[in-house]
Order: sequence, then C-alpha cells, then structure tokens
Amino acid sequence: MRAMDDIVLRAMAKWPNVPACYGWLALDRRGRWRMRDEHAQQHGLLGDVIRNATLKQFIDRNYTHDEHGAWYFQNGPQRVYVNLEAAPYVLFSDTHGTSWRTHTGLEITRVDAVHLDDEGGFWWQTNVGIASVCDRDLAMCATHLRGGNGEPLEEDELLDRMTSAPHSLALKLELLQTNHSLRLQPIVAAHTATRFGFVKRPVAPA
Repeated sequence: MRAMDDIVLRAMAKWPNVPACYGWLALDRRGRWRMRDEHAQQHGLLGDVIRNATLKQFIDRNYTHDEHGAWYFQNGPQRVYVNLEAAPYVLFSDTHGTSWRTHTGLEITRVDAVHLDDEGGFWWQTNVGIASVCDRDLAMCATHLRGGNGEPLEEDELLDRMTSAPHSLALKLELLQTNHSLRLQPIVAAHTATRFGFVKRPVAPA
C-alpha cells in the first residue's frame, strides 16, 4: 500500500474532524471507479465510470481501509467510503500472465492462496491483500490451470472440473511471476467479504 499524497496528509492534520461520505463512490469488478449520484444510490446502480485520468490516479494513490475493513478514498480531509462490487483490489495481467498488478497499479509479488468461487471468479490472497481477477483476465487464468498433480488438461476436462461440486475440485494455478503453483480452493462468492474480512457496503455509524 503506497503512502498518501502530502497535500492529503496536510489537509487531514488541518481539518481532523470532517464527516465521512458514504455511498457516492464505487469500485466495480473490472477495477473502474464509479461516481454514484443520488439517482444511482436510490436505484441501487453502480454509477458512472470515472474517466478523468488525473482524478482516477488521485483516487488510486489515496485508497486505503479503516480498522473495520471498510475501504475508502481519502479526499483531502474527508474519507469517501467505497462500495465494492467484488474485492477491494482488482487484478490485471500482462499479455502472457507473467506479471499482475492491481487496478491502482500495485505490483503483485507474492501469492499465498488462490480461490475459485461458485460464479467462476478467481480470488487471490496476495502481498497487498485479497484481490479478485478482472473478468477480462479469467481466460488468462484458465490457461495456467493444471490438474492436481501438475498435469495439463484438455479444455473439456478443465471446464468439467471448474464447474463441478467444490469437493471434487482438483486444480492448481501456475503462477509464472513467482514460479510456483497453488491448489485452487473453492469458495462461495456470497461469503467472500466475511471470509476475507472486508466490507462491501460501508454505512455511516448510527
């Protein structure tokens, strides 16, 4: 996790008690920041993708979490809490799957565990924390899956194992950037926030 901007740290010190903001910012499963106006909030929509590069980079640099696992963007003296469609970090691969980075640009240098959820999504426990793989890179992940003993699998057999009951899941993911493989562990998508200790929809305290 990178350090916040100096201008943000100075604003926090100067105005320490600015009320936090909830519901106005979201991170979608493709790692895109989204601004949620009142209409989006009232109708449960993700909101509009933030396309301004300077603003996106500012949010990226000042993105962190509190002691309860709720993630926020520190906007000067104010915390802007983030609604998460998937994980706090979204992973992207290079064209060969040899290196991975988060949507904020952090490099993945360590992977401790890999999970496949019941909706076909990959979740990695990494040096920066829990992260989900962007759906556009799921095919890249699949090309690096092997059988439980490291053997290559035909496409039909691979698909069968990925869609079978969790108890029969016997796959390993080859991690080229760290030159080792990890057995895929099954997980239920609806239980990921509880399992990995993050808050998907932060709300203001009563």
